[in-house]
Amino acid sequence: MKIFLALLGAVIGALVGVFYLGSLAADIYTRSVDFQSPTQAGDAHAMAFLVTTFLAMMLGYFIGWFSGLIIQRKDQI
Repeated sequence: MKIFLALLGAVIGALVGVFYLGSLAADIYTRSVDFQSPTQAGDAHAMAFLVTTFLAMMLGYFIGWFSGLIIQRKDQI
């Protein structure tokens, strides 16, 4: 059960990261840094988007894992 919840949390976290947080964080990052060329700005935007999406996915995974762990312990009692 905890693996299922962990994977479900990872999928939900990745979706939130892709559709909401990634673009927002990448826009904030690229506005706050001065770049010498548009290519550098595009690369930084893409990297910030990917890192934010990855972190959101990992956060969702761990939340799902710990939720499954709590549910598993309640079933054993």
